[in-house]
Amino acid sequence: MKISVVIPAHNEEKRIGKCLESLMNQKEKPDEIIVVNNNSTDKTAKIAKSYGAIVINEKKQGISFVRNAGFNLAKGDVIVRIDADTTAPTDWIKRIKKDLKSDKIGAVFGPASYSDLPLLNKTSTLITTYFFNVFKIYLKKHLLFGLNMAIKKTLWEKAKNDLCMDDTKVHDDFDLAIHLWKYGEIKFDKDLRVKTSPRKWKSIYSDVEYTQRLIKMLKSHNLILPKILVKNKYLKTKTMRRISKTFNIK
Repeated sequence: MKISVVIPAHNEEKRIGKCLESLMNQKEKPDEIIVVNNNSTDKTAKIAKSYGAIVINEKKQGISFVRNAGFNLAKGDVIVRIDADTTAPTDWIKRIKKDLKSDKIGAVFGPASYSDLPLLNKTSTLITTYFFNVFKIYLKKHLLFGLNMAIKKTLWEKAKNDLCMDDTKVHDDFDLAIHLWKYGEIKFDKDLRVKTSPRKWKSIYSDVEYTQRLIKMLKSHNLILPKILVKNKYLKTKTMRRISKTFNIK
């Protein structure tokens, strides 16, 4: 089983080195590492090349375009995705191979802990574990976590032309999962862990925007909208009430 790792990157010179080091230290090495440079203005590409990664440039801005460029180039039987601000333990690739050994499993993903939050470092995997298990209950099938996932190349080839490419309307990893459902099973491995940065959650605005986009995406795919999105006390804001009214969530 040959493994291709794809890393989306935009101005990641401060963090991508640690990510690549974690891949170099794997007990079972990836067969190729592809860094997709999305209009970086810093030394991201130079650092990636110094680690022996294949670096390609994607001029269209946005994670969906970056993902497609990397996944389409990948030559491995399995395409693994990790973010540039994320590090993997030494048995990460080995565990991915084990998880995807079964013919019926088409993709696998795992949780993340947040390395810059020392008080939550040991327990923060519970946050992503809880999040994805809640959605499994409502949707009956698993989604995917973009910064810690792997997919068989054969499934990617089947699903890639169906994907939604507007990052203002969908989450690329969730959208990919939804389009994969008809081709293979997605597995959640609670022990397939990585460490990542919490920088995506620096403001309430980012949380609200994330939730708003998630609701839009579920609605556009004719999926059940979990009541937890609007029942949670934290989300009872004017913005969320408008979203609830717009999408007729009761």
